[in-house]
Amino acid sequence: LEFTVTRAAITVPNVEFEVLESGAGYLRLVTFASNADEAIREAIQELLAGGVTDFVFDLRSNPGGSLESAVNVASEFLDDGLVVVTQAPNDRLEYSVRSGGLATSTDIGLTVLVDRASASASEVVAGVLQETGRATVIGETTFGKNTVQQQFNLDNGGAIKLTIARWLTPGGTDLGEGVRPDIEITFDPDAETDPWIDAALEVLGY
Repeated sequence: LEFTVTRAAITVPNVEFEVLESGAGYLRLVTFASNADEAIREAIQELLAGGVTDFVFDLRSNPGGSLESAVNVASEFLDDGLVVVTQAPNDRLEYSVRSGGLATSTDIGLTVLVDRASASASEVVAGVLQETGRATVIGETTFGKNTVQQQFNLDNGGAIKLTIARWLTPGGTDLGEGVRPDIEITFDPDAETDPWIDAALEVLGY
């Protein structure tokens, strides 16, 4: 067999969104890329314009990414306060909620879906939304990656990436233990529907 293959970049959509049959809005974020916050904001804006009043925010298998994106994404659902704290041996930094979020009203129901592959920035967002009571977290205990890393370039063209701090929720919970869900879901390969989404819709009253 002979095949002609064209090599090209594979583009995977980072944000998926739709209105579920129930009427709830579904948001999925694959990774916290540098433009993830802008894409999530556009998706929320479009769903709200379509009459959506509740959200299922899917962070399953999201490995994390940009801290700035995480702060901005969390800020779409929070009025004020802190999003996350980084603790280094001799330094502590606090990252505040950015003003102007589109879905900050508590009249807008919110659930967050996570699993054991949700890590880093995903845990930052899920952790603060859970801790503030803004969202019900559903799924499995998350990965527990609470390392803040920084890249240092070398003269030979290489680089070293070092862990320089750890993540904490504003309330002081160490994210290295993972985010424990409010409602635990066990994966069932034989399930005809998605039990995570089923649980989320039940919480939202559908």
